Amino acid sequence: QKEPLAYEVPNEETNQSLIKRHPPLRFRKLEENQVPISQEMINIKQAEAEKRRSAIMNERVKSARATSARSSRMRSSAKPNLQASGDSGIETHMEEIGADTEIIY
Repeated sequence: QKEPLAYEVPNEETNQSLIKRHPPLRFRKLEENQVPISQEMINIKQAEAEKRRSAIMNERVKSARATSARSSRMRSSAKPNLQASGDSGIETHMEEIGADTEIIY
């Protein structure tokens, strides 16, 4: 005589993957430490982030304006005011070269 055969018919619970049945420890810890999130909390966080973002942009604008003002002051003090004197830049440059410099045309 032959021994009877038995088949195991999987149901939905046993059909799950091994990871879903026994999740890793780090996933279990994350699930335990979850904080409930609401739309109101998300809106508050977004408002705080927008305030920080605008403060950073304002600082950048202020820094850029200060740098621009500083460099324009340096440029204006280093160059003579050509428009007020009526000279062109080339003529002024030619005067700076001097008479002893040979110019090739």
